[in-house]
Amino acid sequence: MQLGEAPAGYEASLRYELHKKTDPAPEFEAVQGVAAMPEEPGPEPVPGLGDRAYFSVSGGTYAEIVVLDGPAVIGLSVGTLHEHAEGSGDPSEEATHAPLDGVKEFMVEDVRELMERLRSPESPGPAGPRSSGTG
Repeated sequence: MQLGEAPAGYEASLRYELHKKTDPAPEFEAVQGVAAMPEEPGPEPVPGLGDRAYFSVSGGTYAEIVVLDGPAVIGLSVGTLHEHAEGSGDPSEEATHAPLDGVKEFMVEDVRELMERLRSPESPGPAGPRSSGTG
């Protein structure tokens, strides 16, 4: 999903994996618990969210929160859209990026709400439950 217009726009992505046969915990910790690139800071644990959760920022232009919740893995990422500054065409001009300041709190809140909705029982449609009667 794309939000806003460049240079102040964002791209958001959501993924949901439900593991029905294998426990995703060992792979989750091995993959999500370490930095993707050696020069990047390691993921920051997010206490109180699912069984385990990590938040990470890459290059100041990409943020991700990944949550292990029982057999489910939920990932929400936000990246900034960018465009090169207009001008004389000088290649030394820097790209313009939208800021990611304060995005962690919003991402945690959104994932927490998503998890609550995924756990809630499905409500019947507007016509109510279906009946199998003849008529």
